[in-house]
Amino acid sequence: MAIEFFVKAVPENYPSIVLAKGGTGIVGRGADWNPDLAMIKANMEYLERQSCFQPLSSGIVWGTKDEVGPKARGVYADDMRHRWWCSALSFDTHEVYYFPLEFSQIESSCTIDKPLIKKNSAGFAAHHNLEKAISHGYREVIEKKGIYLLWQEQVEHIFEARGYNNTIDRFYHIFDENAYGLSLLIKQMTPDITVCGCVATYVGQEDGRPALVVGCGAGLSVSSSIENAMFECYAQLVNAMELVDEPKNGKFHFYFKSENARELVSRWFGNAKKYQAELFNKVPAYSGNEEAFYITRGSFFCEQNLKVHVVQVLVPDFEIYDIDDRGFPDMYSPFV
Repeated sequence: MAIEFFVKAVPENYPSIVLAKGGTGIVGRGADWNPDLAMIKANMEYLERQSCFQPLSSGIVWGTKDEVGPKARGVYADDMRHRWWCSALSFDTHEVYYFPLEFSQIESSCTIDKPLIKKNSAGFAAHHNLEKAISHGYREVIEKKGIYLLWQEQVEHIFEARGYNNTIDRFYHIFDENAYGLSLLIKQMTPDITVCGCVATYVGQEDGRPALVVGCGAGLSVSSSIENAMFECYAQLVNAMELVDEPKNGKFHFYFKSENARELVSRWFGNAKKYQAELFNKVPAYSGNEEAFYITRGSFFCEQNLKVHVVQVLVPDFEIYDIDDRGFPDMYSPFV
């Protein structure tokens, strides 16, 4: 089915936002200062999400953990049940390992209250270059872990990044123009990857505005993680603006109310010290060193006709971030 593109109406000199739809209910979104790049990003995200539902291109194996051998991963030590296993490659060595088939599925037995296998966070990515797809997928997993850690703690440091670079200043101008103040939460996750949460709170007087919107991003530098988080926060804000007139029921609209937004900020980082972003090394770095693996998920059509590689990166020792987790503040999660 052909992919259709829809361009959202935004003010002049704001980043373009493009949606890619194929009639299956799957939507890819892209945001960029360049409208053509926004369309490419939307297309890639659509292909990435569509590939989640494609059959695996690698074979599957039936057996117990012992029958699969020492390269079995993702199950508890005393679990000796027969199951289907799918193959994945080591992030570092590209050797073949085996995971329960459920790891490759979106909704599976690893997400229920009493899991059959270890919970795990995954990152999907699509790119014309396989190595870059793997790298982007890995950063997505690290981003999920970083946000999970930030959500589980009372944040002691928040950051300001005005004057950091021109792109970040352009975003500040957009949020200022719409009466939103920004708080940046930054965590160093690996020697190379930084994660940022961008929290936008409404400080104006107009009724009916979303009171709080959050965007997250990971990057190979502090500035790129901030830019990625700001892009996501901006896209979430544009989407939330369109939902202002929707029925305000359930937790989806919880942070449309200013009192809820103020309560979250107060509990989560109300007493945090504020630093300039270049002093982010005030934040203790994450010290984990978990194994990472990847599964190629692209269809034959994707890889041979479109020359697009889609990968799913697994870090089995990372817990799944549960969007319903109330975290340290004991409030609804603001992450969408």
